[in-house]
Amino acid sequence: MADAKLVAATTPRLTRTLDRFLPGPQPLSATAASILDGAAAQVKPGATFAQLGRAQKAQVFETLERLPVEGAGSIRFLVGNLQQLTAFLAFSTPRGRQLARYAAGQHGHKDFRGYWRA
Repeated sequence: MADAKLVAATTPRLTRTLDRFLPGPQPLSATAASILDGAAAQVKPGATFAQLGRAQKAQVFETLERLPVEGAGSIRFLVGNLQQLTAFLAFSTPRGRQLARYAAGQHGHKDFRGYWRA
């Protein structure tokens, strides 16, 4: 079960990050959602990606990462990096750090402050 606060904090950050990565007439976040929803419909007809269970979502990623078409390299690149990007954004939020039980201070370690000054 997903943590609602973590999802709420991560989703807008992911959308902004994707849209800044590749600006264009259609946002990259909308393109990624369309790709995931299209593959989800092949796994479970009539379903969107968000409606799938974990095993079915894994099947969607596996399917997209193995696209045989030569022109699908950019899709494979996007899908292959989407999970890591989402994890990075999620666990760089205060809620993500709390869930991970990350104990370090938010402003860095004292040992590294001012190290560039001799």
